[in-house]
Amino acid sequence: MQQINILVIALKIAAIVLFLDVIKNVPNDILNIQVVDMGLNESTIFTLVVIPAIIKTFVALVLWFFPKLLITSVAPDAAKLDGSLGQAASLYKAIIPAIGVYVVSMALADLSYFISLQGELQRQYSAELQPSDKAGFVATIVQIAIGALLIVGSNFMNKMMVKIRG
Repeated sequence: MQQINILVIALKIAAIVLFLDVIKNVPNDILNIQVVDMGLNESTIFTLVVIPAIIKTFVALVLWFFPKLLITSVAPDAAKLDGSLGQAASLYKAIIPAIGVYVVSMALADLSYFISLQGELQRQYSAELQPSDKAGFVATIVQIAIGALLIVGSNFMNKMMVKIRG
């Protein structure tokens, strides 16, 4: 099996996980909003639940239907990997950017929630995010940075992994 096929499978698994996350969380989110029900209108529910779910679903669809395009745009030489580099080195060179794409896609989906939440709090109550939400927002930004570092710094990471393996 070629390394690019392994990456395609990895991104399709990421798409499934992301979509299952949507299916799992949307009913709970709607229920939590209805339980809290501080006079929230339907547009608030739409903004806090539906928009993030749509964005997560869109990201999952992109991961599912266009994995090779993502792989070749993030790691252009992933399709050209061969056995001359050694199996482990070529696999690291292909998988590290794929992990970065996965981390960034999950974080972008979470970022959409925090942006929607901030917008609704500002619009309805002129309020800021709660401390726990601010911490979640910062964690999401850190996830995006780590994912971008994995994507951009994959060659460096690959050299480190090959050195570590001996």
